[in-house]
Formats: sequence, structure tokens, C-alpha cells
Amino acid sequence: MCRSSSVDAMKAEPMWQRRIEIAPTLVREGRTVNAYTADPARLGQLKMPVRFLVGTVSPAALQASTAAAAAAVPGSSELVELVGQGHTAIDTVPDEFVAQVLAFLKN
Repeated sequence: MCRSSSVDAMKAEPMWQRRIEIAPTLVREGRTVNAYTADPARLGQLKMPVRFLVGTVSPAALQASTAAAAAAVPGSSELVELVGQGHTAIDTVPDEFVAQVLAFLKN
């Protein structure tokens, strides 16, 4: 469930109107996402570095699935926790989120 502060932050973003426009697709997309099962063997074939970002207050299922995906990728994958953040860190702390992505891309 979203906190009202998260919803307020999303409403303040330029993408809010686009999110409203795509709302009718959310049920279909949610069903697709919920039906997806990650294949650790397939993730294990990745040859490139991967950085996984997860908020420390994200739902437990998202934290667990992100950790499992990171563990399945060999070599230089890393799991970075965004302290105090949930699943919408890109909206709630965009500077921190972008800094993590840029730092990864520069290495």
C-alpha cells in the first residue's frame, strides 16, 4: 500500500498525467508481472556487471526477489540498498537514484 506522502510525491512529478493515462493497462500489467517467474539459470548466463537497487523499506517480497536475482548473477553483480527508501525511490529521491546509476555506469 502506498503512503500518502509517496502518492503526493508522484502527483508532483511531470509523469503524473502519463501515469493517469496508462492506468487502464495496470491490471493487465500487474497480472503479467505476478505471473513472471525468474529463472536463476538464465540470470546466471549474464556476462555483464549488474547493479540491483532496492529500498530498505520496500515490501519484503521485493527485497527478497531483488536479493535472489543479484545472487543468481555471477561475477560483478552488486546489490545496493537505498536506506529509508521504498519501491518508488526514483520518484522520492531522484538525485540519489540517479547518482547510483551514474556511479555504476562510470565504473
